[in-house]
Amino acid sequence: MSLEKTILFADDDETLRFAVNEYFENSTLIFDFAENGVVALDKSLSNTYDLIILDISMPFMNGNDAVKTIKAQKPDIPVLAYTGITDPDKIDQFIKDGFNKVVSKPLEFNQLEEIIKELLNPKPKEDLTVSLNVDTPNSSLNSNLDSKKPIIGYENNTIINNLRENITPPSEKPVIIEDNITQFSFSSLIDKPKDFLIQTIQKQEVEKKELLNKIKDLEAKINPDI
Repeated sequence: MSLEKTILFADDDETLRFAVNEYFENSTLIFDFAENGVVALDKSLSNTYDLIILDISMPFMNGNDAVKTIKAQKPDIPVLAYTGITDPDKIDQFIKDGFNKVVSKPLEFNQLEEIIKELLNPKPKEDLTVSLNVDTPNSSLNSNLDSKKPIIGYENNTIINNLRENITPPSEKPVIIEDNITQFSFSSLIDKPKDFLIQTIQKQEVEKKELLNKIKDLEAKINPDI
């Protein structure tokens, strides 16, 4: 490809993000990164990308919830699901949610590069447009299809509300904070000095406030008239 393309790569695996950045460092593919679903959605709505790659299982907001809002706001941008999930029924649902393509981890980076090029340079006969079929009793949603205002399905308000109520990532995917201490391994904090414990708690409070502010920003972008 002769022209640079910008890609958002969202995955909570820091090692994977680093490896992707290293592999594509000298290519014409310019990568931006997000470490969870909320950051991915915020960056997607705030910036212009040629392609978005989302992991499905991420803290705070999963990839299939994020893609619904991304596609509602920017329906023409191709979105790739890069996931460890291989269940055919779930993959079918991911396509219905708005993903243009689903690939399973692990995948060699040269294979990922070919899939990226395929999505960035579709053949003329291929149509990457994805239609969101929102099955909702709210008839006003369908009545706004021709308006210039962004169309947001009722699911997205639910997503924002859930983020407000619970901003702790799932316990099965603990977030590393420092010194191999995890948010959910409280037993490992027993022998730590008092100053370390205070610093750890303060860091978590700062991250919580930053996330709440990001959620407010997302609300403003999704519902600009509120």
